[in-house]
Amino acid sequence: MVSLIVSAYGVRQQFIGVKPLATWTDPTSPLAETTRVYSYLGNPNLLGSYLIPAVAFSVVGFILWKTIPLKVFAGFSLVIHVSCIYFTGSRGAWLALIATGAVFLLAFKFWWNEYLSPFWRKWLIPSTIGGFIILILMGVLISEPLRLRVTSIFSWRGDSSNNFRINVWIASLQMLQDYALTGIGLGNDVFNKIYPNYMQTKYTALSTYCVFLDIAIETGIVGFVAFIGIISSTFLKGVRLIKNMKPKNDLQAIWIIGALSAIVGLATQGLFDTVWYRPQVNTLWWLCIAIIASFSSVNEKTV
Repeated sequence: MVSLIVSAYGVRQQFIGVKPLATWTDPTSPLAETTRVYSYLGNPNLLGSYLIPAVAFSVVGFILWKTIPLKVFAGFSLVIHVSCIYFTGSRGAWLALIATGAVFLLAFKFWWNEYLSPFWRKWLIPSTIGGFIILILMGVLISEPLRLRVTSIFSWRGDSSNNFRINVWIASLQMLQDYALTGIGLGNDVFNKIYPNYMQTKYTALSTYCVFLDIAIETGIVGFVAFIGIISSTFLKGVRLIKNMKPKNDLQAIWIIGALSAIVGLATQGLFDTVWYRPQVNTLWWLCIAIIASFSSVNEKTV
């Protein structure tokens, strides 16, 4: 319900217009004057990441909640959240949304596979992906802002935001080579003291703009392996729980699917941004971990 308020205000900003609080859009781009909503969070990338779990659990609510009013509420929430993510103009959040949807698609195909006809068992995923691609192509052809924003993802250094991140990544990789074993230590203060020795001219940064690279630099190989271990073990645990709950047709497994989808979505955006460190996002990240862990302790006793 709180996320719905946040999304609703973001959608309102799209229609009334909002003044950017920072240079989120290339000033030389045709999209320089495009509205990028940020609601109460003050940053469109942060807002997009914050809403990824809201999208995932809206889908779960729509499936699990029994009454028509609650299903309508969940469906309405899903539409508002997805719309608000689109209006953020955050390419990382868009990719995260696609990744979240992909996990749902694969998980639902597994969960309800025996209810599908042989035709749909074979063609459900290809047809869904094909329909999504056609929908995106139609949107790109119809909407110039969407077309420019989508094509900028593939423009490499042709987009100022891409170019900035690439230069920061190159400098960060050089840092990682020198501090691969121990890392540089935690936090922006340490990063700000060491990064200037590696940065390219005029490309100052507060972080690496990649959660995985940031953790590797801060904690070294050991910390990075531990981080990947948390993600992989949680994901494998969730998959195992879903497999164990499926023969019982225990629909509570849909909560695990939602949590896994949100985790994958947040990790996807984490490849291109570090809003994951903000409390608004990392609290939700640990919530998703906790949901899977809570089911784990119950189901392992009966499996």
